[in-house]
Amino acid sequence: METTYTITLTVISLLFYKKDHYAMDFIRTSLVDVKYTQLYLLLSCILLFIAIINRIKSYQKAQKAAAIKKQLCKELEIQRAITEEHAATISLLQKEITSLTEQKNVADSSFPHTNILHATEYDKFIHYFQISNPCLLSYLKSPEFKLTSYEIVLCLFAYLNTSSSHIEYLLNKKHDTLKKARQRIKVKMQIDNKDNIGNFLREKMR
Repeated sequence: METTYTITLTVISLLFYKKDHYAMDFIRTSLVDVKYTQLYLLLSCILLFIAIINRIKSYQKAQKAAAIKKQLCKELEIQRAITEEHAATISLLQKEITSLTEQKNVADSSFPHTNILHATEYDKFIHYFQISNPCLLSYLKSPEFKLTSYEIVLCLFAYLNTSSSHIEYLLNKKHDTLKKARQRIKVKMQIDNKDNIGNFLREKMR
């Protein structure tokens, strides 16, 4: 009788143990599932956060690009207006130079050969270009060149494509004198002896 009771208790214990074992397995599996679910949600949040950051950066870049484009267009319009103003000013100056030289026949000895642009007026002439073409004048005034006011004036006439005869008349300089001055300018600015100063400067200002 006692043996039968013991066997019965053992069987019951085994049944409860097996039931508890299955329950533990279920709980363990559920915890693992919860852990993976949490990990999945965390990764999803991270990816969503990265996507939002990238979208914000893309928007900011687009806004910045649009602002830069607008600024460039504005600067281009200003530069175009300045260029047109410079062209008009230079054209007017060329006409004035031509008009002055046409009023006097250089070859006619009956007229006194006096210079129209005196040495004391070089700075005024240079200042005129400071307003109409500051980039050109800034380049000519570079410390490395060490050009004199007279040499800068010759460079400006060359830039305007003024003929030698006109320059000779305007400055009351002989051909050989101007030739030597141009040679000095080429040495100072490291311009090839075969190159034209005017062409060189116009190419630089493009």
